[in-house]
Amino acid sequence: QASRTNAPPSCLRRQASRANILPSCLRRRASRANAPPSCLRRQASRTNAPPSCLRRQASRTLKSVGILGGTFDPVHLGHIQLATALQQQLQLSEFRLLPSANPPHKNRTYAATDKRLAMLQQAITDTGLTLDTRELQSHASGYTVDTLAQVRTEIGQQAKLVFCMGMDCLLGLSSWQRWWSLLDYAHIAVLERAECDLANLHSSIQQLLSEHQQPLDEFVDSQASCGRIVFCHNTCLAISSTDIRRRLLNGETALTIGNLCPNVAIYIEQQGLYKNTERNSSG
Repeated sequence: QASRTNAPPSCLRRQASRANILPSCLRRRASRANAPPSCLRRQASRTNAPPSCLRRQASRTLKSVGILGGTFDPVHLGHIQLATALQQQLQLSEFRLLPSANPPHKNRTYAATDKRLAMLQQAITDTGLTLDTRELQSHASGYTVDTLAQVRTEIGQQAKLVFCMGMDCLLGLSSWQRWWSLLDYAHIAVLERAECDLANLHSSIQQLLSEHQQPLDEFVDSQASCGRIVFCHNTCLAISSTDIRRRLLNGETALTIGNLCPNVAIYIEQQGLYKNTERNSSG
């Protein structure tokens, strides 16, 4: 009761409480005074955003895959040098060698599929290159357009996919299955070759070049996932699988030819490959 007698009446307590509260207009003004001005807020927001060079660098971290197909019958140093050079020129994060079973536009291979695959596995050791063996499967169509469609589905629509070919393949591209659809799934990189004359291109391929060709430096900077044709420099050794087979058939040993990876040469000798002209009949 004594405590209550010392307390002011409730009406006076409410009045005192209100006296300590700022009017709403002053509260809003005080709040604004503690907030940074809009120019500083915008500046603070910009400082949290990465600079344009870093944004470009981040975009370049997108997956980029190069593919070089062939029979690799046998695989030689020129194949490995070419794949490595193309990966560097095109600045690709991954590069695959794509062995074909029996390509529709070529004759049957000389070495059996399992032998060619074993040689490839030996050749890419410690190179950073990878193998894509999908075309060796019995159900594979063997058509490049089907292979690229599968790879595109697997790596996604944003990744850069580059199918690499020689100038001789470009000259005969109009005979490929659904060749006009290749650029729907990938870019095409063509290896320059002095002895091949672009004047001999089929008119439809010339039209394709006029619409889709891009300089190498622009291609490297571009983030487009498919649809371009680019020509690449050829600084690699002129080595031919046909010539290697001919020399082996004529009695030279794989160990003395010099254009083969050492482990591949040893494997060829161990397996007795390319000692006759019979082609592989099992695929």
